[in-house]
Amino acid sequence: MWSQTIRRLSTSALTRVRHPKLRRSTHYATLTDKDVSFFERLLPSGRTITNPDECLPFNIDYIKSCQGQSQLVLRPKTVDEVQAILRYCNEHQLAVCPQSGNTGLSGGSVPVFDEIILSLRLLNSIGNFDENSGVLTTDAGCVLEKLDAHVRQFGHIMPIDLGAKGSCLIGGNVATNAGGLRVVRFGSLRSAVLGLEVVLPDGSLLDCLTSIRKDNTGIDL
Repeated sequence: MWSQTIRRLSTSALTRVRHPKLRRSTHYATLTDKDVSFFERLLPSGRTITNPDECLPFNIDYIKSCQGQSQLVLRPKTVDEVQAILRYCNEHQLAVCPQSGNTGLSGGSVPVFDEIILSLRLLNSIGNFDENSGVLTTDAGCVLEKLDAHVRQFGHIMPIDLGAKGSCLIGGNVATNAGGLRVVRFGSLRSAVLGLEVVLPDGSLLDCLTSIRKDNTGIDL
């Protein structure tokens, strides 16, 4: 079954071939064995993927219309690991493509060229849920359906529902400002996000997490 899936996926045309006017920026470096060795030391065994067959599903979007050529998939489990990865990539001018559940329909979650894929699927811890205020703190890699099941235990529902809820991740939902089946009632997901903790491209951490619904302090990020 796996080999059949690989053969079917590999028929997708490369994005750079389908769009020949796209050019890889000369500002970015090319991945080397030294870079791969660094990431293998940083992440435990099994979370640094270099096998072409195993990288392929991460390189192709959900509807198989776009395909990149990434030779490396990184699967961090902690914020510290994400920071270390982005800090190294920033210092060595390596392009990165963050990827959530890869269920989008516009090709935005897969690389165009050979960018390193930063998969968020293992950042999947469900944090605190305040059943009085209805505020949930969660990692970006949590599956939407699991989050909905979690808050339903307390008589709540997630403000978003999608056909891909069994595989899409909340980080991708937020990044795309997803609407879904409940958008008329609750609005797009951005209106339900109170705060974010974000790792910036240089590896530094921006902490804007808050549980306050009305907060006029500082710049609205």
